Amino acid sequence: MLADKDLFSHIEEELVKEGVINKFEKENGIIKGRMMITLGEVPKNLTDEIKRSDDDVAFIGTFDFCDSAVGILFDPKKMDFTSPLWVSLQTEYAMRPQEEWCDFFVHTITKNVKGNGSFTVPIYTFISDNGSFTVAPQEK
Repeated sequence: MLADKDLFSHIEEELVKEGVINKFEKENGIIKGRMMITLGEVPKNLTDEIKRSDDDVAFIGTFDFCDSAVGILFDPKKMDFTSPLWVSLQTEYAMRPQEEWCDFFVHTITKNVKGNGSFTVPIYTFISDNGSFTVAPQEK
């Protein structure tokens, strides 16, 4: 489940009004999935295994088609991942996300952190069978 379904819905409504969603779906097919990337913490049960340094940022990815969240530490100054990927189940009987979705999450982070280490969150991604597009808030 998405980290903030209401916020994601608001962004999607705005993109529908602007015609962005319609144009994307005409070119790539109907949107079948959504991913939201936010900031978070290393789960308490993993703090002995995953050490966070001062420069690390914990990115958390959630999906509307999967009741699991994925996370990873990233040092934006060095543009490098500093931990293995972890998965947190959001419901008791949740399934782990497929490896391709974990890879997609990691790839989306690298595409949205600028060379100077700056980034904005949340990051919203819309996925169809033939493509995807990502929206991140503008820095002010």
